Amino acid sequence: MAKSRVRKVVEHVTQAAFRKHAKSVDKRFDAVDKRLDTMDKKFDDLIAVLGETIAKAVITIETNLARRLREELGADLARQLRASHERLRDELGRDITSQILASEERIRGEIRGVDDQYRDLPERVTKLEVHTGLKR
Repeated sequence: MAKSRVRKVVEHVTQAAFRKHAKSVDKRFDAVDKRLDTMDKKFDDLIAVLGETIAKAVITIETNLARRLREELGADLARQLRASHERLRDELGRDITSQILASEERIRGEIRGVDDQYRDLPERVTKLEVHTGLKR
């Protein structure tokens, strides 16, 4: 069966309208596609900036943590050194006191030994003087 002229016209108009509509849709799609590409680029740029910002923040945090850790460790080490110094000074003080007391006792013993040797010296001198005739 042959197509009627009306039917051919309708098909032609429909195809022309479809092509026109398809071109319009293509243009809209291209515009949307370009907008999506632009948004993708902006998103990628934002991600890059965010990555740099995060990296800088991490470096800053690490630097601050390292500084705080150094300060805290330094303060802790200084406290430990002071405490150790105090203990050693106290121990040294006790040792020196003990040595001084022992030396003092040794010196007293030596003085007693010398005193014992010469305690009767006046009597011996007197006897010697009497014996030699220097004293009567």
